[in-house]
Amino acid sequence: AMVFEDGQIPCLDTLSNPCIMEVPAGTMLIESSLTAGIRHRILRFTMAHETGHWILHRSYHDSSNRIYEFRKAKLPYVSCRTASIQRYRYDSTHKRTDDEWEEWQADHMGGALLMPRSTFSDAAETVMRKCGIRERYIVKGQNVSAAYEAVEQLANIFDVSHTAAVIRMKDLGYYYESRQNALRIL
Repeated sequence: AMVFEDGQIPCLDTLSNPCIMEVPAGTMLIESSLTAGIRHRILRFTMAHETGHWILHRSYHDSSNRIYEFRKAKLPYVSCRTASIQRYRYDSTHKRTDDEWEEWQADHMGGALLMPRSTFSDAAETVMRKCGIRERYIVKGQNVSAAYEAVEQLANIFDVSHTAAVIRMKDLGYYYESRQNALRIL
């Protein structure tokens, strides 16, 4: 969660009992399971994602903003959940809500913070060449071992998860779900 104003946030204590925590504006709350060793890549992306919320959405959630009084959920924080993130990312059949747009924006800002466009593009093109990928992009399900190796190397270079690397590759036109999508966009 990213806290936008001083206030009280519902949470769980160390024994998983519900409690209320006083937190100042600008506080980032991270689930403790993400701080375990092997999950450091997910933790890095989560922190970049929450920073994206702070940069992009702070004024929107400010109670002095006139828009705030018209919002249905008047919370001084944004709390992200994997289920809501997965829904907005892959379901194009419904109109996105404001909350879903905020998650999409924070995800893409997090990716841009950790994997800047020009640096990532240079690395992606170099890695794909070294992995034997002749085209400038990967198509899901084709040349699977080379594609996996390229994603693995990019994830290692930028110290992010495979999922974060693939999302950034999609953003920058290096990964497509099908050849038809690639050809239509290119």
